[in-house]
Amino acid sequence: MLTRHATVSWPQMLAVAETAAAETSGESEECKVAVAHALRNRLKTQPSSLPAGRRSDVTWDAGLAPPDDPALASALAIVCRVWTGEIADPTHGATLYRPHSAPPPEVPAVKATALLGRYCFYRPTSTMGA
Repeated sequence: MLTRHATVSWPQMLAVAETAAAETSGESEECKVAVAHALRNRLKTQPSSLPAGRRSDVTWDAGLAPPDDPALASALAIVCRVWTGEIADPTHGATLYRPHSAPPPEVPAVKATALLGRYCFYRPTSTMGA
């Protein structure tokens, strides 16, 4: 079980699931898990980046899924399993991800940690002991 780093409300969890659903449309389960982990990992170092509720922060807004969207239900199930530590992190601590066709993030000191689906995942090297 992972250590809890913040109290997460239901609207906040739903906002994360909406982002994950929108950003992983058409992707494999492995990619969906990776995006959910990257969002969770980001919250470990940037807890204030968690929105107060649905669509409240453009950082997390990748488009709003309809409430009855099966993709949203699937993403919410994955996010819940990630949050409880039930699924291992395939990104090795990544906090950022971008399409692999895009240039690396313009953030100092990041290292690519995984390539899953259409995304390349990045972890700040400062958290890697480098």
